[in-house]
Amino acid sequence: MHGTRPSPQHPTRWPRFIATLRPRRCRVATAPGDVRRPRAGRTSFAWIGLVLVNPATAEKVTMSLAPAPGDALIYKMQVQQELNFQGTILTATEGGKVHIVVEESRNDTLQFSIRFIDFEGSVKHGDDLMEQKPQLQGVAVRAAVSRRGDVLEVKPLVSLPANLQDGLQLILEEFFPYCSDQAMEPGESWTRIQKLQNKKNASDELRIDGKTEYTLDEVSKKNDKRTAKILGKETAKVNFESPAGLIVGDVKGESEALVLVDTGCILELKSSSEFTGTIGTTRGSRVEYTEIQRLR
Repeated sequence: MHGTRPSPQHPTRWPRFIATLRPRRCRVATAPGDVRRPRAGRTSFAWIGLVLVNPATAEKVTMSLAPAPGDALIYKMQVQQELNFQGTILTATEGGKVHIVVEESRNDTLQFSIRFIDFEGSVKHGDDLMEQKPQLQGVAVRAAVSRRGDVLEVKPLVSLPANLQDGLQLILEEFFPYCSDQAMEPGESWTRIQKLQNKKNASDELRIDGKTEYTLDEVSKKNDKRTAKILGKETAKVNFESPAGLIVGDVKGESEALVLVDTGCILELKSSSEFTGTIGTTRGSRVEYTEIQRLR
């Protein structure tokens, strides 16, 4: 399985959006003064997906993360976000590669070495197009992940800004599917509850208080390997600091992931999220955020 894997979550989920504003990815490093009553947001993207062949009949499948030590997973990540600020369109684009190497597990906990490379970014404000330094460029971490897909621990291997370091767990969750703890057949669902504290003060409002319902949509085959298409629907309340100011509001989103049944590795992941609430001193903000992850 050398050289396999994409992207976000990412399956894609509100964390994706949070990454943008915080740089779980603070994909758009927007200064507080630049945020003025975004009235509406729309995200657009172009994507060519893999073609699934030889669909199998309905069957129960049991999935868990089971890559082998030494496996190398290479993903290409693309993100595009479009905002409308009082009639002025702001479009931010960022993309690059994510290299993941599977290390020896410890106490049945998977260990991964992860690097973000070749990232580029740009921001188009009206007719002006400018380069934007991507905050994920050069990031290197070691992550501990459960067989079910929970990111348990993240250790940066390079110096990182505080706001990015706080969001690393959510960024990395995009690359690991959250698996059901029992066998599933197409049409069946399972739920993930996520409650994340703000690290600065555990007594504050939760950084994230949400849930995602996953549904096994279908089981198919690609190159004689079983694949599962998993659909996700997320809702969450968020409350956290970002470069644009305090973000308080609600997030809803949808995701679609194609996962290898035998190893639990994601082949493709795309998601969209929409935020409504307050960004800094701006009320009534609306943000739509879409992320695509695909096998390179």
